[in-house]
Amino acid sequence: MLLIALALALAPIAAIIIYFYQRDKYDREPTALLIRAFGYGVLSVVPAFLGSWFGTALGFEISPNIFITFVYAFFVVALSEELAKFLFLRFGLFPNKDFNEPYDGILYSVMVSMGLAAAKIYFMYPKAAFP
Repeated sequence: MLLIALALALAPIAAIIIYFYQRDKYDREPTALLIRAFGYGVLSVVPAFLGSWFGTALGFEISPNIFITFVYAFFVVALSEELAKFLFLRFGLFPNKDFNEPYDGILYSVMVSMGLAAAKIYFMYPKAAFP
């Protein structure tokens, strides 16, 4: 049952990847580079988690105080996740010779984002669900 739930949770990620990949009409990107972009997204969980942990250590977390929760959501969690994805995109993928069209930036950004989303789905489920 949990495997079905995981498949249903990951299905939108696969649909988004397929949708954006099919829109690349002129110069298709190498599959290996797209997989690497997805892997960078999975790896971006680590700096995003560290940023969230650091913000929590400073006292910003979900709390009854709306201002603290606002700062946590927008400046701790969102900023750490987006910065992690940007750094992997900018320094891991942008220097590649296949990054040669404006649409490539969209496609690689989607792949990195979907990698992060897939990793977050995995970490949301209890560890007992995945032997």
